[in-house]
Amino acid sequence: MPSIGIDIQTLAKILAKEREPESHDPSVEIIVHLALAYASLEKLRDEEADLEIGGRPLIAPSLERAYREILYVRSRQPGELLDTSIITRYGRYVGEGKV
Repeated sequence: MPSIGIDIQTLAKILAKEREPESHDPSVEIIVHLALAYASLEKLRDEEADLEIGGRPLIAPSLERAYREILYVRSRQPGELLDTSIITRYGRYVGEGKV
């Protein structure tokens, strides 16, 4: 797939400068942002956007894999570094919103 526009690393640096961290735990930030990206993908799906190439799904498998991978990384981090106000060390949701 051709590269179009700004690369993700550059965009990440720009956005990181524009906002305060949501948590002292970067793994929580990754989890939250992946979940928000997935929610936005669902909105695209609802709008019947073409999310496949040659019958192979785009984006969703990558987001799901990244989510599983950050949960694995998180499970191996020292407990004192983790923010467990939204999600436990092993990925169980403990926030206040409905699931």
